Amino acid sequence: MTTFDLDGLTADNPLAFMAALGTLVVADRAWPGGQVQLAWSERQGSWRPRLKVPGEVSHEEFLEMLHAGVHRTPKVADEKALRALDKVVAAAKKELKDAKLTFRTRTKAKVFKRNSPEAAAFLATEVAPPEAKLSEAQQARAIAAEAGATPDLTTALGPNLKVRPASLAKLARQAALEATPMDRRASDFFAAFGCEAIIDKDGILAPTRFSKRNGDSGKNMLSGIGLLMVQVSPRQIEESLFETWRYQDDKYSLGWDPRDVRPYAYQAANPAAGSVTMHGANLLAYEALTLFPAVPRGRGLATTGTVKLEDAEVFTWPVWKSFLPIPVVKSLVAHPELTATTPDRRHLKAIGVLEAYRADHVTVGKSQWFRAARPA
Repeated sequence: MTTFDLDGLTADNPLAFMAALGTLVVADRAWPGGQVQLAWSERQGSWRPRLKVPGEVSHEEFLEMLHAGVHRTPKVADEKALRALDKVVAAAKKELKDAKLTFRTRTKAKVFKRNSPEAAAFLATEVAPPEAKLSEAQQARAIAAEAGATPDLTTALGPNLKVRPASLAKLARQAALEATPMDRRASDFFAAFGCEAIIDKDGILAPTRFSKRNGDSGKNMLSGIGLLMVQVSPRQIEESLFETWRYQDDKYSLGWDPRDVRPYAYQAANPAAGSVTMHGANLLAYEALTLFPAVPRGRGLATTGTVKLEDAEVFTWPVWKSFLPIPVVKSLVAHPELTATTPDRRHLKAIGVLEAYRADHVTVGKSQWFRAARPA
């Protein structure tokens, strides 16, 4: 067995925690069957992860394995065309949103009644055309994505997770049919993205609470991750896992690092215009989504680890000392005691959890983030 101390990651940062779990997920695909295990220990003043893998594995071999597990390239060289289609879809979404807003404003102002002939005429002339345009644009993008213009099936859904529920259902069915006992990665991702039965008031998918890049300020979760899959280097993975984070990578943040919460009023430039992050950490953290399914609860969507307490939604995650394989970790992050208003520390300690951190889901301007974590 070989143990790697991932000293670049700390348990009190949601992005770093998810990157540690993503490293476990990717390594488990290389050495399946519970051979890869993750633990945490106090080092350098923080809880930091340790990963145990089978056999004698060098530092370089470990990095090569991780890079091979997250690096992907499109099957066809048509990525620029796909980005252009993303812009068409975004423009169509905005046009439809504006038309629906006008309809709601006029009905509220009693310009016409919702079920009147005037309302029906407005819907037919002002709302139906952008709906058709959006449907055509999304279909064109889906055709290009399924032809291989995206690096991965999980990024073929769209630039972000604000899509028609039928789009998710279609790719989820495809992933389920292609899944095997040894490889159900794509299927687990679609289970984490959301549920086609849970939609917002505009009929758009209500996505997982981990989806914080939904087109606002031009930031998109899936297109950004797709670019990272193509561009990431072994060195960027090494910097994220083994070194103090220097935040030298530009753009394509998932929004999971509390350091990204930078209100405009306290800066000389607009933070929405760009961000600095750690590409290796973001790409590994993305892989951890497979451990956090999102399921219907009542009329809404429940994201594993997230619960609404009083006026805020919070994400709570555990820190444990014993080396644990993926099945146990997946069960542990979903433990109901973590989402209690005040978790019972004695109970958590009895199941091996030595610390639990909690971070608020927040919106700053038009962007969504995590606030700095605190002990739960």
